[in-house]
Amino acid sequence: GAGLGSVPKGGTAGETHLLRSSSVVEKVSYQPREVDYRTFDSESREVLKLNFSPGRVFVDGAELSRRNKLTSPGWTFDGKEQVLRIYHRSGHSIRVIAAPAS
Repeated sequence: GAGLGSVPKGGTAGETHLLRSSSVVEKVSYQPREVDYRTFDSESREVLKLNFSPGRVFVDGAELSRRNKLTSPGWTFDGKEQVLRIYHRSGHSIRVIAAPAS
């Protein structure tokens, strides 16, 4: 079977990264199926590259809605590019949780 030694080195494929944020990000914690981070400003937009499909996004414990466009607070996910975009107007602690494995 594939062990830990088979993880490709040097590339960002298959890794989760916070690509950019309109606010200062104070701390980021990457778990296998979860990302937690804190923004300095309560109103902020973030773009993340994920190695999983997100199921739920929370800001200070309140769930954000998945949307087609980020004209109001919520999140969008491009499954082809594996890019998550989040827009929030309140709160500082963001948690992204993976969708249940199918």
